[in-house]
Amino acid sequence: DIRTIGLIDYKTGQRTDVTVHVQGKRMDFPVRKAILEFDKVSAILHIKSNHLSVRDFQGRIHEGTLSGSGEFDFLAIGKTTYDVQARLKDVNFQKLTLALFKYGDSSGKLSGQGSFKGVFDNWSTLEGSGTLRVEEGNIMSIPFLGGLSKFIGTLLPLGYETAHQARGDFVIEKGVIKTDKLEIFGINFAVVCQGSYDIEKDKVDADARVSSRGLLVLISPLVWPLGKLFEYHADGTFGEPNWQPKNL
Repeated sequence: DIRTIGLIDYKTGQRTDVTVHVQGKRMDFPVRKAILEFDKVSAILHIKSNHLSVRDFQGRIHEGTLSGSGEFDFLAIGKTTYDVQARLKDVNFQKLTLALFKYGDSSGKLSGQGSFKGVFDNWSTLEGSGTLRVEEGNIMSIPFLGGLSKFIGTLLPLGYETAHQARGDFVIEKGVIKTDKLEIFGINFAVVCQGSYDIEKDKVDADARVSSRGLLVLISPLVWPLGKLFEYHADGTFGEPNWQPKNL
């Protein structure tokens, strides 16, 4: 359902000033080599000359919601700039990682918010910041953390344990995502990560510190050598990071 109010300049576009109310059952949005599928999309679009404003965007995606707003400029040199604010709530983490990375072993509910600006089709221009959290999930199974989980399994008295919660802040500078504190929690362990990921180069540079928590703290002198913090470093790609111990 589309309702349009205003003037459309078919000759030069310079005098265009139109507002469009959109409601739809489905919208596909390309992200790199993936397609994100939205259901029950609604938004208000205002087009003036070569500028597009998007307000009150609401969409269902993978059992959760995405809402936000954005500003877009269509430049004469064939480039399009964007400045977007977005909020995710209770998105199925497994379905999202399957759509983006073709990897479906993770689980949980993803929520967060962020602001992003740059030039389309040029990851090196991307700037932004935001927060993310995953709850009720199996977080360590995503490719970025999969190699780290095998080390954690050797430290725990009962072997591998699911990490059910994660939270963290991030900034993006020139297409490089950086975090100073990504926290991941299992029942008996906690992981604190910091580092960066270069989107264009698909390059990881991260450190992780693993410590005991919960009931394991009480018995850690028996099963966790001298209450030691275990530290690891990763390089490589997001899909195949190379995690190695730093202090062994």
